[in-house]
Amino acid sequence: MELVLPNNYVELEQEEMMYLDGGQYFSKWECGQICAAIEFMPQTYIALAGAAVITSRVIKYIKNGGILAFLLGAGLSKVAEKVGQIAYCIGYGALNNGCDISLCPYPWELFISATVR
Repeated sequence: MELVLPNNYVELEQEEMMYLDGGQYFSKWECGQICAAIEFMPQTYIALAGAAVITSRVIKYIKNGGILAFLLGAGLSKVAEKVGQIAYCIGYGALNNGCDISLCPYPWELFISATVR
């Protein structure tokens, strides 16, 4: 029986284990196109209105207290932080040399890393 590797395997030349980051580089032009597409889509405004309603409900729930409400608020704040970081990188990348959005092996980074070039 012969060992058959998948078509998209990565051959490592080092003897140590290492993390392979996956991700995408967006050029300055691509970042600008993403910003323009988001700005002119009516779905963007519908999504923002929906997010405002959901945020309002969550804030009311958190104000009623409890440990579950605290944990929900903490989790949602981390997700909002990461979404904001990605949006910042795409917007700032449209003004500079683009941005990198990649998968990150560290759980405290919520497994996503976004940096501007």
